[in-house]
Amino acid sequence: MCNFTKLIDSFSSSSGEEQAFALDKFLEFEVCESAKMIADSLNNLDKDDNGALQIKAINTLGFIGRQDVAYVGSTLVELLSHVDDVTRFETLDALAELGYLPAIEKAISLIETDTEWLVRVSAIEALVTLTELNSQKVKDTIDALFKALKDDSSVVVRDYSAWAIAVLGDGRSIPALDECFKGENEERVQAMISLAKLYLGDLNSLETYTRILSRASSETVTPLLNALEDLLSRGAKQLSNEDATLLKEKLHNISEIASENEVAIQRIMAMIDTFKALQS
Repeated sequence: MCNFTKLIDSFSSSSGEEQAFALDKFLEFEVCESAKMIADSLNNLDKDDNGALQIKAINTLGFIGRQDVAYVGSTLVELLSHVDDVTRFETLDALAELGYLPAIEKAISLIETDTEWLVRVSAIEALVTLTELNSQKVKDTIDALFKALKDDSSVVVRDYSAWAIAVLGDGRSIPALDECFKGENEERVQAMISLAKLYLGDLNSLETYTRILSRASSETVTPLLNALEDLLSRGAKQLSNEDATLLKEKLHNISEIASENEVAIQRIMAMIDTFKALQS
């Protein structure tokens, strides 16, 4: 059994290898009392190996920092201005894991201003998690997501924006999604917008989503199926039993011409069967 008090007390003066060992133990045994000390040490950790030790500390804080969430969260937020893309990405993930609600405003800002598309995607994912915990921020978050859906240069960011609107929005979002669809040139994003509309109650969008899905490349099909699976796992907000049956039929037809995605489609069809059973 480790002596955690000794590991905590000696952490700041230890070598990088010893600090990495300590972080592994703090995470493995959920040593929450180490969180504040780790937060205080973030800027002094060994910067060798592309900042891997700092990243390990950030990830550890995401899982063990809840007892000191205000202190740990405020410390992590400062790293969202870090020059390194990976640091910003991992910090957003840790803040979402912590449920640190004051990070919502900073995440919205990063969606609009960060130059790295992967960080903007991470900001969207963090916003979904945090906004689900704070319904008062839904409007601000959805406004930022629609701006990204309309204006962001990255197809992936626009994809994630449509998915996030589906998760956080309701039927009132459908007209704005319609406008975004009309201005979108990428079929992959059009399909994601159609899926968002379907999930929020526009059942006419099923045909558009499955039509694009049936002719898309495997590179495009995978994120579209992942999004559908995620949304179904959250509970189909407006999908009737009959519409679920139609969706399953169309997915079955697609699986016959896209064998490389058959496993994913079969998994989703099983989810639809579960949904239909719950509806009965």
